[in-house]
Amino acid sequence: MFDCGGLAIGVPLSHKVADGFVIFTFFQAWAAACRFGNTTEVVTCPSFEMGSLLLARDTDKLKIPVPEEYGVTMVTKRFVFDELAISTLKAKAKAIGEVSRVVVMTAVLWKARILVVQAKHGLLWPSLLNISYNLQRKTDCLKTEDADDLFTLMISSMTEIHEILEKNETDICVFTSVCGFPYYEVDFGWGKPSWVNSVHKPSDIVLMMDTECGRGIEAWETLEKKRTC
Repeated sequence: MFDCGGLAIGVPLSHKVADGFVIFTFFQAWAAACRFGNTTEVVTCPSFEMGSLLLARDTDKLKIPVPEEYGVTMVTKRFVFDELAISTLKAKAKAIGEVSRVVVMTAVLWKARILVVQAKHGLLWPSLLNISYNLQRKTDCLKTEDADDLFTLMISSMTEIHEILEKNETDICVFTSVCGFPYYEVDFGWGKPSWVNSVHKPSDIVLMMDTECGRGIEAWETLEKKRTC
């Protein structure tokens, strides 16, 4: 609680048990439950039965490595791109067709990353882009007979990425986007939030989120202090 009367709500949650879609679904259900009695909307209760359906095995053998940034001075920077700036960038990309806000911002930030790495090494380094975003409602339901092929493809891609990482000859640029999630609509009964943010930002990962209006993008990146400029 702040002196002005404002209130901040923090939720510690591991990415091992929930992805962005699950997290925001939980927030919506939690907020709706808090408003119960003051609204006519139906409260949707999330299911917590998955653990009984997909049992964990040999969890004691899991070894969690110490984060690379442990003991290193890290700097997190926030870059805000408003609707006008994004529209201007999208207009420049019209030659290749219609592109989304996330795609155009990924291209701009990736280009900047490539130039920074080039300045550091004195030559243009290979760069691999890894981007994660929500595929809910954007893809058809997977057919059961296709599941094994999808799993094999995923493992193959991950193995290839790990082999590239071990050689240390390629800059890995990781992006993750939660744009489009209705987190600014989450209302616990005190009104909608004025700002939503993630406290934990792993090293070398660019996190993209909507601005409050829903048309701009906040981009967050965490790097070693000596690599910031």
